[in-house]
Amino acid sequence: MSAGAVGDARIFGLTTRAVELLAVVRAFRAQHGRVPTYEEMAADLGVSAKSTVHRLLMQLEARGLIRRLPGKRQSVELIEPHTITLPEDVALSLRHAAREAGRTPEEHVAALVRSHCPSPSPF
Repeated sequence: MSAGAVGDARIFGLTTRAVELLAVVRAFRAQHGRVPTYEEMAADLGVSAKSTVHRLLMQLEARGLIRRLPGKRQSVELIEPHTITLPEDVALSLRHAAREAGRTPEEHVAALVRSHCPSPSPF
């Protein structure tokens, strides 16, 4: 696994296997112009059970990295995350505060924004 993939795993709270699957899907799309089927994902990961692929895709979807499209053969849409770079001391403080609150850093930021910024009026 590349250093970038390890960073992705830490940032998004993913298992190593989920990061591997995300890399497989990205590489396959880049090479073939479409996302792989569950069977192709399983083969690329070296697993025989499509249920393993399904479980890993659920992790990726829960973190907002993919969207699953029910009823389609290529049922995965990649969502490229928006990222910002924080100074290391701020990132460390955010990780610590999120851990104390029992959330991921992304969930913690979202909760803080919701509590401090009023929602815009729909009118």
